[in-house]
Amino acid sequence: MARHLADIFFAVLLLLGSLYLWLAADAFPRFARYEGIDSDFWPKVLMVMIAMLSAILLYQNVQKLRLYRKVRAPNRISEEGDLDWRKLIFAAALTIIYVVSLRYLGFLISTFFFIMVAQNIVSYRNRIAKVVFPFAFTAIMSVIFIKVMSIPLPRGSGVFYQLSLLFY
Repeated sequence: MARHLADIFFAVLLLLGSLYLWLAADAFPRFARYEGIDSDFWPKVLMVMIAMLSAILLYQNVQKLRLYRKVRAPNRISEEGDLDWRKLIFAAALTIIYVVSLRYLGFLISTFFFIMVAQNIVSYRNRIAKVVFPFAFTAIMSVIFIKVMSIPLPRGSGVFYQLSLLFY
């Protein structure tokens, strides 16, 4: 039951966060370079997509909670799919560490290691994908943000800044 409530809470939080960020995109500065599509266009498109997906996720989680309440055994204390609080706390701590490390290590290194550790939290077993995915995801996101959208990514400081200069 706690897992279902946590899923609903997460979906609501995601929905509210996307709505807030959509409104925050209105404050983006206007650039002459983007006459046809202004600087707030892609962030707003992304936030609308996230809001729609989180609304769908919220609906699905509410339906799962209703079904769980309908069919659960009255004297059953726990279930196999109960929320693992250790993994949840570790994932939250990992996310905070990732955000802080962006400043010092830069996007490339922080994102790569974040994905490597996050895959172990969710117990992903495909070994080839565990090695290939962090490289591929980091490279694809770098190309999208730097080349396609012309958005600078954090480069880190010190030796990590120099390393980032080799790539972008």
